Amino acid sequence: MDRRKFLGIVGGLIASGAVGYGLGSLTTPPKEVIKEVTKEVKVFPYYFDWSKPIYPNVTPDFTMKIGHTDSAEGYIAMKHAQAIIIKNIVERGTKGKMQVKIYPANQLGVEKDVIEQVRIGTTECIITTEGPFAPFYPPIQVYSIPYIFEGNYAIAHEVFNSWFAKELAMDCLKTTGLQTIGIGENSGGFRNFSANKPIRKPEDLKGLKIRTMQIEMHMKMVEALGASPTPIAWGEVYSALKTGVVDGQENPVGVMVWGKLYEVQKYYILDGHVYSANWVFVNANWFNKLPTEYQDLLLSAGALSATVGRGLGDYNVVEQLGFLSAQGMDIYTPSSEELKAWAAITQPACIDWFTKNVSGGQTWVNKLFQAVEEAKKRIYSDRIWA
Repeated sequence: MDRRKFLGIVGGLIASGAVGYGLGSLTTPPKEVIKEVTKEVKVFPYYFDWSKPIYPNVTPDFTMKIGHTDSAEGYIAMKHAQAIIIKNIVERGTKGKMQVKIYPANQLGVEKDVIEQVRIGTTECIITTEGPFAPFYPPIQVYSIPYIFEGNYAIAHEVFNSWFAKELAMDCLKTTGLQTIGIGENSGGFRNFSANKPIRKPEDLKGLKIRTMQIEMHMKMVEALGASPTPIAWGEVYSALKTGVVDGQENPVGVMVWGKLYEVQKYYILDGHVYSANWVFVNANWFNKLPTEYQDLLLSAGALSATVGRGLGDYNVVEQLGFLSAQGMDIYTPSSEELKAWAAITQPACIDWFTKNVSGGQTWVNKLFQAVEEAKKRIYSDRIWA
């Protein structure tokens, strides 16, 4: 049986009350219960329609719209998973007096438009990444210093939970009027290079045309490696790779899978050059007008959404790498020593651009490197998890 269908049946049994038959006594539920559940529940994530309020008969005092670009599939779409967590905690915690409406798949508009909506207060919340947000708050690009997290999820997570992330978020609030309530993970976090020739060391990218997003730090990184950065809209990436308009690209593992890029790329190196996060921003003026207990709920919801988004993304990476291997992709994992060579070539060019083009850039760079070193000490110093 398909695993997701199985989860759907189990979830339906629990939700329907059949848990009393199965999990309590370990006996088989009646056939009519299984028949009814399997008829209604196809896949567990869609058992509840998250476009509807949890308390449909309650008139809300407050409404919160959340916009994001991902599909409405919580198991594979990190932004939607984060939005569902926030909706569940807030609506249940207020017993429906605050209603959360989720608008996935650009239903409220493209990201830059929704960011502007949140700034002026016509939409309350957006879950977005550093790329679209950089024009509104340039210092956020400091996180795009290549190899700053050494391709290590634990280091990245520690830094995003640290004083540095909070300090940057506070500065962002003062500059933009947008309050950070959570920082999750975008499509598996780390971005990696792919091509149709083996990539093992930096010089392997020389002379190649590499598709990038229109993000200056990403383009400077590719230039430093001797390749040609070629910004192409996402909708054209597959065909550009297939027809040879570009030779390679860089994206997280999740994008390689749902974008089916494995069909047009053979080699993939897990170099983890940039970690991509999902920021949950709310309009600060709106937030400050909420009752204190609602503010606390929202902050708790944002924090948990970040934990769920990261964990779900990291687990998906493991399964997705297995899938990519099964499709015939050659996947290479560089050692920490090999990654130092990539960092030595790319970091100077990106840091130079950042410090020259972003106000206070050198200070942010210095603080981020400090936060990374502190994160590594917390992870490794006592040789025990705590």
